[in-house]
Amino acid sequence: MTVWRQPLRVGYHFMMVVVEKSIELAHWVASHRVKAFFLTVFVGIWQLLTHVEGVWTPIVAEANIDLWFALWWLLLGVASSIGLGTGMHSGLLFLFPHIFKVVRNAAECGHMGFDSRTNMWWALSIDDAFDCAETGPDDSFVNVFLKVFLACILWGTGTAIGEIPPYAVSRAAQIAGECDKEFEELMSSHPTSKFDIVGRMKVWMIDFLRNHGFWGVLLMSAWPNAFFDLCGICCGHFLMPFWSFFGACWLGKAAIKVNLQAMFFITIFRDSSRTTLLDFLDDFLSRFGHHGTHIFHQISTSINANIAKLGSDPQHHRQHHHDRTWFGLVWGYVVVALIGYFILSCVEQFARQRKTRLDNEELGNLGQVSKSD
Repeated sequence: MTVWRQPLRVGYHFMMVVVEKSIELAHWVASHRVKAFFLTVFVGIWQLLTHVEGVWTPIVAEANIDLWFALWWLLLGVASSIGLGTGMHSGLLFLFPHIFKVVRNAAECGHMGFDSRTNMWWALSIDDAFDCAETGPDDSFVNVFLKVFLACILWGTGTAIGEIPPYAVSRAAQIAGECDKEFEELMSSHPTSKFDIVGRMKVWMIDFLRNHGFWGVLLMSAWPNAFFDLCGICCGHFLMPFWSFFGACWLGKAAIKVNLQAMFFITIFRDSSRTTLLDFLDDFLSRFGHHGTHIFHQISTSINANIAKLGSDPQHHRQHHHDRTWFGLVWGYVVVALIGYFILSCVEQFARQRKTRLDNEELGNLGQVSKSD
């Protein structure tokens, strides 16, 4: 059942999911009146402080920026990992470009005296750059890393949160003694031959998680693992404690992987760091003679050409602003298209889950009727 083949059926089931969740929310509010009351009062007071000017305005404005900044990167992280392979690649679309913008701004300002929290769709200025202050900390590698550290941690935390739903569903099915179709399909997908590398890796990963628990999840999540979506299903089926699973996910994704990725991209985007890296690579590959020198030339040419296209050099940025504007426009359309695909995938998934639940309930009722007969 897909949007393209059965749009009306998918739309009907998705709208019914929205209605059912709205009813559940209404029931929660009705059964938690005190909490709902205080929450409503708090939100109302905060909105009043936000829109009415006073001595509190600068403090509230800063708090709002911090709040939206945290929600922006946290939700982008969740969108990246949720959905069993249908997640939006928000690291490639948002986080890594954010790191590039910080590095480029540091080069243009000559220091780190700018506010990078405004790198959100509705807050960033039209020229796609941050406003430079008169002075600030020097643009060393450590200071650039510290500038993007909070966004990376929030995004990594979101990716860890996005792994919870498949874990929770698989764990609930195992506790209830129900058949977990996704895990059964995973276990039944044995390698078809010795050349089936993907199938063999899946089997190895399942055995590794079963034998090593917390440390297995930590190691599987600490690098860009294309099969990590399956870890939540396996850990839930193996009844791994929640905090062991989530703690390992958070350490691997938010504390290790994303920060290593940030260091890598800062090294590539930052001129002095990139020069140091290429010099080291040149010394290493030159030991392999002509072939090593040729490989280094191909790598360095490719890296420098792509960095130049992005406009990391301040002079290049000023001279080719018009070309970058057109590139940014096209890239914006690409991002919107990918987000649209992600939203459609989520709609399909909710619709399929409801259809599967109704089918299972109908089969259960038929089984009860046949037993009674």
